[in-house]
Amino acid sequence: MPSTRPEMLTMNSSLDFLILILMFGGTNSNSVKQTDQVTISEGASVTMNCTYTSTGYPTLFWYVQYPNKPLQFLQEETMENSKNFGARNIKDKNSPIVKHSVQVSDSAMYYCLLRDTVLRTQGKPYRNLKGPE
Repeated sequence: MPSTRPEMLTMNSSLDFLILILMFGGTNSNSVKQTDQVTISEGASVTMNCTYTSTGYPTLFWYVQYPNKPLQFLQEETMENSKNFGARNIKDKNSPIVKHSVQVSDSAMYYCLLRDTVLRTQGKPYRNLKGPE
């Protein structure tokens, strides 16, 4: 099982601050690995990568938790709702999130989570042979 050590992203400004990224590993053949520590300046853009392995149809979720605040949902990415997912992410198995013009207020813990769905068909389609009543 992959490590769950925190990953840190440090940004330099007049006030030093951090964005922490946690890494979660899945069970079976599913796992998630996030960006290692990166140093950037306030006002710059940052890309946080979430590389995954999956045996089914993955849904990736990004959450953020600001200091002393509850966890907040950022985005959900599936094969159906993301233009980039089908083109880039299925091949590269990567779900990046980009933050432009990073500010001190962006200091938080960022989480990438994977939910894997296996689609199964059970039984046969039912056809109503009765006519209208």
